[in-house]
Amino acid sequence: MKKSKTSGNKPWWAFTGEGEAFEARNPDQISRLYFPLCNEAGLLSAITPTLHGDIKTGQNHFLTLPVSEQDLHNTRSSRHFWVYVEGKGPWSATLAKPKESCVLEAGALWHKVTRENRSIGLRSVITSFVPAGLESVEIMRVDLINIGRKPLALTATAAIPIFGRSADNLRDHRHVTSLLHRIEQVPQGVLVTPTMSFDERGHVANSLTYAVLGCEGDGQTPAGSFPTVNSFIGEGGSFDAPRAVFEDWDLPDLEEVQLQGREAVGALRFKSRKLAPGKSVTYLLFLGIARERKEALSWLKAYGTIEKTEEALDHTRAFWKERLDRLQVTADDPDFGRWARWVALQPVLRNIFGCSFLPDFDYGRGGRGWRDLWQDCLALLLMDSGDCRGLLLNNFAGVRMNGTNATIIGKAPDEFIADRNNLSRTWMDHGVWPWITTELYLHQTGDLKFLLESVPYFGDQGAGGHGTVLEHLLVQHLVAYFNVGEHGNCRLEDADWNDGLDMAHDRGESVPFTAVYAGNLLRLADTLEILHQKLVLKDVLLAEELDILLGPQAPGQEQLRRYQTRIKEGVTGRKNPWPIDALASNLRQKGETLSRQVRENEWIKNSAGHAWFNGYYDNQATRVEGDSSKGVRMTLTGQVFPIMSGVATNEQVAQAFAAAKRYLYDKKLAGSASTRILRRSSLISAAPSPSPMGKRRTARSSVIWW
Repeated sequence: MKKSKTSGNKPWWAFTGEGEAFEARNPDQISRLYFPLCNEAGLLSAITPTLHGDIKTGQNHFLTLPVSEQDLHNTRSSRHFWVYVEGKGPWSATLAKPKESCVLEAGALWHKVTRENRSIGLRSVITSFVPAGLESVEIMRVDLINIGRKPLALTATAAIPIFGRSADNLRDHRHVTSLLHRIEQVPQGVLVTPTMSFDERGHVANSLTYAVLGCEGDGQTPAGSFPTVNSFIGEGGSFDAPRAVFEDWDLPDLEEVQLQGREAVGALRFKSRKLAPGKSVTYLLFLGIARERKEALSWLKAYGTIEKTEEALDHTRAFWKERLDRLQVTADDPDFGRWARWVALQPVLRNIFGCSFLPDFDYGRGGRGWRDLWQDCLALLLMDSGDCRGLLLNNFAGVRMNGTNATIIGKAPDEFIADRNNLSRTWMDHGVWPWITTELYLHQTGDLKFLLESVPYFGDQGAGGHGTVLEHLLVQHLVAYFNVGEHGNCRLEDADWNDGLDMAHDRGESVPFTAVYAGNLLRLADTLEILHQKLVLKDVLLAEELDILLGPQAPGQEQLRRYQTRIKEGVTGRKNPWPIDALASNLRQKGETLSRQVRENEWIKNSAGHAWFNGYYDNQATRVEGDSSKGVRMTLTGQVFPIMSGVATNEQVAQAFAAAKRYLYDKKLAGSASTRILRRSSLISAAPSPSPMGKRRTARSSVIWW
């Protein structure tokens, strides 16, 4: 695997050891780099080689200033650590400076930056991690080493600005919410407990404490603190040049009027000391959000010495190592296996961070999307299928009886939201993902009884009733089967997974996802047959309303309108028995109908003789692909999805691949990632693989490997 390079042929980073740990030289000279730190208790941190980033537990609770990717170089709010060296002035152990060496070491999930200034004769080593436990705290260990030939007289000051409120308050009531700050100086540092929270929830009484605490390596508390921004940076100063450090101010003695209702900072001043050549001194900082004051102070008891912090770091490394060891990747290039460990970590991080809480965020206010739930679970299942059973069951509670679903999912097990800003919209692809993920779970575990578990329906307009997992799957697929446009493909609705295709609500159609629904229906039929054989089950109970959609009718809006009208009147809760063999036959017929629609009606040929699948119809019901006045138009999604769903014939696979390769060559994209994806999909479609469920997976089941 090629290493990224800064100049010439010398790589600027490399893996170290046998695992995922790596080392990077002078990473502070590369913009926009950051690293995640977190734990399953919900502390979410981002940290850069200069210790920028933020620390939070969610949209409404940020310890430090919320940042986006652009803020990483714009803001001065950061994890600062200053050293005032007698006779040489102030030195920052965190800010990037010319002619200073900087080395980053990192692993899962710890981060270490070593910086040295030879003219001063000082090296700093700052190790940051979030303990793999139940505390919402980030630990920052700072080691200062005298690398010179003379003793150094130094005074250390840590300075972490405390935002202590919702991200909303960056522009909404910023000043008012600072007036709510109640700042307390304690021997260990600074605590901020706002009296109230002003955010989208309204005016809510606050009980959380935002804390920046610290001690020396042997547990000695700091000499004191500068608890407000003004008392630390001074008039005309900044966090990059605080007057308290640059002018070596004494600790302040603030009156209540100077202390309360102010912008806060955890600026901890440690006692002055002399450091002999070759000697070191250690400082420990604890940055976090506690449910109460007492909890914050308990961090010092748990981690407040070098030995306790090292024990916590070892435990954290072991915790994440065990997670990553569950998935082993072996390749000719050992670096590929090391890189794959980071890939395996991504869905775990996504599960913890969601889409919102790293600098390159998507949903800025928190939560994850419907696809995220199921696609992330695909990867999580590869690491530990047992842990996912409860998660999958909960996810099904987001399905509505009308075949749609919640689109924004919060942290709580039952926190489903119609959509951002409570606008109900329908993405037509949403129904395919629950089965794709569930199928992988079944292949991994053989847990067929999972399909018979009862879960509620999502009822944002009232009670939604209950049904089995199987019934939830049927509702989403049967509604999609009948919800077709005038060309016979599933209607695009507000978009499929390409959210940019969102302007064809009335007459748009999606051929790629018609193919996926077809493949899903066929594999559901296969699974019902296995359910019948393995569990000796003759029939299943389904809501009587589904009888409308389980008739032999061809796709069309009339059946769907009847069904939607029926459930609007109220779901009775009565269940009818359906023979499994009859149900499997019903789904197989529907899957074949959609498959023929794609194979026979959406296979197009252009004037040059190349053939491929059409992908979409626009809002004028016009076919999108083929020859046009502006040249040939082709979507690769339109080729990959029919292939991987098992809908395309072998001959169509070959022709679609050849046409796409020609298209990419003409567009000067030959050899691109798109070509590799298409080639991989064509190979997978022809490669059956064994299944723990008792059958050989045919080409139809290969779709689970997206």
